[in-house]
Amino acid sequence: MGKRDLGPEKDASGGVRRYKGALAKLTSALAIAMSLYQLLYVSAAFELLGVFIPQVVYLATSLCFVLVLIFLLFPMSKRASLDRLPLYDVVLIVLSMSGTGYVAYLWSSEEAFQYVYATTEGVILGLITAALVLEATRRMVGWVMPLIVLLFLLYTKFCNYFPGLFHGRGYALERMAGDLYIAGQGILGLPLAIAFTIVVAYIMFSQFLFQSGAGKFFIDLAYSLVGHVRGGPAKVAVIASAIFGTLSGSPVGNVASTGAITIPMMKGLGYKPHFAAAVEAVSSNGGQLMPPVMGAVIFIMCEFLGLPYWSVCVAAALPALLYFLAVFLMVDAEAVITGLRGLPRSELPSFKRTIRSGWYFFVPLFLLISLLGVARYAPERAAIYALVALLLVSMVRKQTRLGFGKICAALRDGGKAMLTVAITCAAAGLILGSLSITGLGIKLSSLLVHISRGSLPLLLVLAAFASFIMGMGVTVTACYIMLAILVAPALIELGVLPLAAHFFVLYWGLVSFITPPVAIAVFAASAIAGSDALRTGFTATRLGVVTYIIPFMFVYAPALLMKGSAGEVAITFVTSIVGCMALAAGLGGYLLIVKVNWVQRPLLLLASLLLLFPGWHSDLIGFGVLSTAMMLRWRQSSRH
Repeated sequence: MGKRDLGPEKDASGGVRRYKGALAKLTSALAIAMSLYQLLYVSAAFELLGVFIPQVVYLATSLCFVLVLIFLLFPMSKRASLDRLPLYDVVLIVLSMSGTGYVAYLWSSEEAFQYVYATTEGVILGLITAALVLEATRRMVGWVMPLIVLLFLLYTKFCNYFPGLFHGRGYALERMAGDLYIAGQGILGLPLAIAFTIVVAYIMFSQFLFQSGAGKFFIDLAYSLVGHVRGGPAKVAVIASAIFGTLSGSPVGNVASTGAITIPMMKGLGYKPHFAAAVEAVSSNGGQLMPPVMGAVIFIMCEFLGLPYWSVCVAAALPALLYFLAVFLMVDAEAVITGLRGLPRSELPSFKRTIRSGWYFFVPLFLLISLLGVARYAPERAAIYALVALLLVSMVRKQTRLGFGKICAALRDGGKAMLTVAITCAAAGLILGSLSITGLGIKLSSLLVHISRGSLPLLLVLAAFASFIMGMGVTVTACYIMLAILVAPALIELGVLPLAAHFFVLYWGLVSFITPPVAIAVFAASAIAGSDALRTGFTATRLGVVTYIIPFMFVYAPALLMKGSAGEVAITFVTSIVGCMALAAGLGGYLLIVKVNWVQRPLLLLASLLLLFPGWHSDLIGFGVLSTAMMLRWRQSSRH
């Protein structure tokens, strides 16, 4: 658990270069230097030292680190050599330093303020830098996002040739380079600023947490709590993935971390490989929805909505609990049906000994939550204080002490973990900048509303489909940014609560991680389990079915997002819990300790939909249908 895997979603080119000698030391040194530089900036250490660095200069130099590391570590294609650096990548590295260095120089000398239109050298370097960002993005996450960005850039340049709704004035390259390259509104815009201030602080915190041995502690703690119950290792996977997923910000990275332990344990207990992999994939995907951190998405959502962190965090709590409750119950049903027991207590870590060995790991986590929720500190500052607390409490035991070697390893792995987030945010900045220049975002929202003819149900279906398609093959952060820009405004235009609209697209974007044909979290889990990926994907779809339903509840029942009176929130949550239990029973064939047959299962599924749908009329009918199903079950058992 010490070293974090980069994960398949972070490498679309077919592998990571493994150097020896000087190049190996250089890549490690660059990753460590980038992490240190960013931590010093985020912690305001530079200001204490009397060094002022303009934000655009900081973003440009940080992006330089990212581009150089990507072209050093990730080859252009699957056929490229993994043990040497080709000349063309050396050229790309030099160009990366030139393109980012030019912007840093302009802003350092305050010359950037003079530019609305870029000079000739600005246009040339802007085109080169945009191309480098797209190539780096392709290497990390595949073709989908770079092609989308390229389409937006082409539209910005040639929108004067488009007809009707999409007609625009068209923009000269000098204007585009000035806005999207130099002025800090495109490549160096809001998404990248969030990545290099807030996200980097949490990635570093999570890396230091893993290096300290906290990963093993929390998994041992989960085993000591539920490892002995039926289907214990699968339930450990659900709990551990919820804990780690909220910090990792990557479903695939979460699968690689916890799945390497939980999937073999599930298989050893008797779970079929495809089911074990599906449990891990769905649980890891849900980690992106679990407060308090929710990966990087929650901080970006706060910026888009203009809401304080804690209000978004609180809104996410009840849906996340419903998500994991449904998964937990279906895992339990599978364990009962297949007769799987828990592990013997003799094979499990002792709860008391586990707590004694690592209780102090809760200190930085509680501090983080207190600073965010009670003291209302800025998210990045709270993470820095939690990191300092972790460094201090790790000194309690020799085994967990963060010495020089572990600190360097955390900085190195943290730097590498930032690569995917940073480069996709830079690419997303180009989309955001293009939309800002052309006003295309408003046009796209109007188009969706027009296609739906003002029907909210139809618009929700269109938005769900668009979110699912756009989420395929990209990272969670990139997926959400694109959807927040392109899809959420259409929902808001038809009267959907902005918070509900953004959670709707986030949930449906995450659907693509566990739903065939792409389902990259499923592919990562099936690779560990040695299972058929397609079968695993269909199983994951069943286990994660609540992901498809809850987003519609946001729209029609905002109380689920803590928007409403205490009574409305309580009633919505209780009926949703009962609905999730009925859904798990209908799909899994078992309700807690009672087996249900094929006659009762359709009734349970109908009851679950009625209970999950908001409104007291549907709730009353749902409880009636549920009572009918349970009465049939009681009559069946009384005959025997």
